[in-house]
Amino acid sequence: MEEQTTKAADLDDSKRTLDFIEESDHKRYKTDKESKLKNQTEALRIHNFHRPFTIQQLREFLSQYGVIQNLWLNKIKSQCYVIYENCEQAHLALQEISGVTWPKLTGKKLVAEFTQPPKSDPFVVGQTVSHSSFAAERNQEVQKKAANQLSTLFKKTTSQPPIYYQPINEQEAQRRLTFMLAYKQKENNSNSNNSNNSNNSNNSNN
Repeated sequence: MEEQTTKAADLDDSKRTLDFIEESDHKRYKTDKESKLKNQTEALRIHNFHRPFTIQQLREFLSQYGVIQNLWLNKIKSQCYVIYENCEQAHLALQEISGVTWPKLTGKKLVAEFTQPPKSDPFVVGQTVSHSSFAAERNQEVQKKAANQLSTLFKKTTSQPPIYYQPINEQEAQRRLTFMLAYKQKENNSNSNNSNNSNNSNNSNN
């Protein structure tokens, strides 16, 4: 009986020890996690890019991990700064991007790190990062989108630059043709009357 009591006491002690260790590990993990979260921001600096690639391709690559609020790329396309919608998205992007070779065929392993969001435009962290190339490509994207919208709403000629037009039904075409012929006839009559008046005036003077 005494031996069973001793074994039960040992089991209780072991359980309390395990609980204590488990609780300590949980607290330490929680503290480490909170410490890391304090250093996180929604902004990342990513470098070691290797051309060729377009900004649109870069945007699509980074958009896999969250909603991009702003994106800057330097002129030689070696590094970029990206701001996500929140810290969680930025953290996911950092985990997934770090060490990844991009572009797959021509790129190098990327290095990503948290940085402070910009206080002004352009983004300045140690050096000024130009976003003129991004603005140029973005402008091209807008123009392309506008052209696609025009192509959806209108037809265009094959000549360059193209002329956009909107097809109409036969009834509307006939109405417009009738109007144009009537206007032309009215214009001809007006010119004819002016000519007659001019001739009559000359005859009177003679």
